[in-house]
Formats: sequence, C-alpha cells, structure tokens
Amino acid sequence: MQKKLILIRHAKSEHVLGVSDFQRSITHNGVLKTKELDQVKDWFPTSATWWCSTANRTRQTAALVAELVGKVDQDITYLDDLYTFSASELQACIRQAPDEVDHLVVFGHNEAITETANEWGSVFVNHVPTSGMVALIFEASSWKKIIHGTTATTCFPHLV
Repeated sequence: MQKKLILIRHAKSEHVLGVSDFQRSITHNGVLKTKELDQVKDWFPTSATWWCSTANRTRQTAALVAELVGKVDQDITYLDDLYTFSASELQACIRQAPDEVDHLVVFGHNEAITETANEWGSVFVNHVPTSGMVALIFEASSWKKIIHGTTATTCFPHLV
C-alpha cells in the first residue's frame, strides 16, 4: 500500500506595514507563479484529501491550485496546526491523517516544507520556493508509520 503526499509552499506574499504575518495576502507575481503548477496538475487525483494552513496566504494559494486542477474549494480542510514553520510540528500533523486517506495535499510554510521534503524524501532540495511543490511517495499503509519515502517529482515555478 502506498501513501502519496504533496507539499506546497504558499505563494509569494506581501509585507505590508501593520499587517500581521497571519493576514498577509499573496502578490500578483505569487498568483502567476502558482498558476505554473498547472504543468503538474495530473499529480492531484480527485480522491486526494487537501489540508491547508489557516493563514491568509496559504488559503489563497490553495484556492488558486484548486481552481487549476478542478477541485471544489469547499473540499479543503483548514487546520490551525498547519500554521507552523517547524518540520516536526508539520510532520506530527501529517501523521494524524486517517489511514483511509491515500493521497494528501498539504499547503504550508517554510522552513517546515523544505525540511520535511528533505527528511522524508529521497532527493535533497536546497529550498522550496514560494508556490513550490514536492510530491513524495511512501510504502506504508498508515500515515503514522511514514518515515522515509521517494521524491517522485518537484515543481518550482520560474517567474521572479
């Protein structure tokens, strides 16, 4: 049995004086970069479960990707625990996924995304950029048992 995990870092966000980190919105370039994920839309099966940080920029990114791959935005679960920059906290959250979920898509934040991709994947990634995606495959029947998998693909949009 396999478990497939897609990690997506939120799109580039604005740094506006007086706006909290949690409330930051994505930029126009962030929208354009996220749309480049269209090239890997086949990696998003209709049966996938989608989890997203509750931060504004991750919510906006998830909505854009949902539109790209034809997923209904209302089918995304927003979790406060995914608003983390810690790989160990992100990994603990992912390990809570129900075992009947075979495909999990997670929208989150760096450094948690890059560190998790490196700890759990088979290919070293120096830095997952904004709007970047890393897909991992695990030979496991339970999310609680995943430790190390195979990096199946990455997509790092090119726009500056």
